[in-house]
Amino acid sequence: LAEGGPRVADHLGIGHDVISEMYPAWGQASHWDGHGTFPSPHFPFWLVTALQWAMDTRDPMGGGHGYTTNIFGLIRALKPDPEDAAVWDKLAHVGQTLYGSPSSVDPRVAPGASGYEGKAYPGVVHGDTGALKDSLGLCDNIFPLLTDPKAENLLIEIDDGRDVIEGRHLEHYLFEAASDAALDREAFYRTGARILTLERLLAIRNWSRDRATDETILAYLRHPEGSVNPYLGAPEPFDEPRFRALLDEYYTLRGWHVATARPLPDTLSALGLSELAGGAQDA
Repeated sequence: LAEGGPRVADHLGIGHDVISEMYPAWGQASHWDGHGTFPSPHFPFWLVTALQWAMDTRDPMGGGHGYTTNIFGLIRALKPDPEDAAVWDKLAHVGQTLYGSPSSVDPRVAPGASGYEGKAYPGVVHGDTGALKDSLGLCDNIFPLLTDPKAENLLIEIDDGRDVIEGRHLEHYLFEAASDAALDREAFYRTGARILTLERLLAIRNWSRDRATDETILAYLRHPEGSVNPYLGAPEPFDEPRFRALLDEYYTLRGWHVATARPLPDTLSALGLSELAGGAQDA
């Protein structure tokens, strides 16, 4: 038991059918992924946390609630009528404001098409904010504070008596009040990317991390979807080629080599990590 659930199945020679679902990929039970024993976010919302999970080496929910709580949670609270143009315009504004694309939050997907668009960038954003939450000791289930189904524009805004602070910037607002470090907003959020990139370099150096490692999760994603998108009416089959293309898009946005999934020298330089570029060079 001290070696983990999968070792129990190996030792006893039973239970592998259960273990494969409870301990997929990295050996830790998945959570809020739309598959398996905890089906909640339906397609296409689990695509974002799947990207986060692919880049991690354990259950990524230390930063994975950010997208699902705010976006899937918003849709679940609103239950927007397909014919209600006003609410869909508001949701499009949410997607454009937070992720630069209305498709990043829109669940209305034609069967067998779409859904994968607009998901790579949220994966990058929440990877970075997840690293910041871990560093600052902020509650993953609450931060980032992005959406509010009761707000007129569906976005959280806090009036501190002097300024109106957008919810997506509250981590920096709190950081400024608690720290004497001079980090402007851009530098603050770039720190999340630095942390995640340094973790990546350590994994490359110590365990030869590569794209094939990231794709370890694909076998689990082939399991039938456990939650049904009400705008589709049926489970959405996993489209492996499109998910691989989504990984391509993610690596490109990160500035990582698409084939090896290693940070490129220019990317490290932009993050102030140019002295580590030698260890990230392709063989």
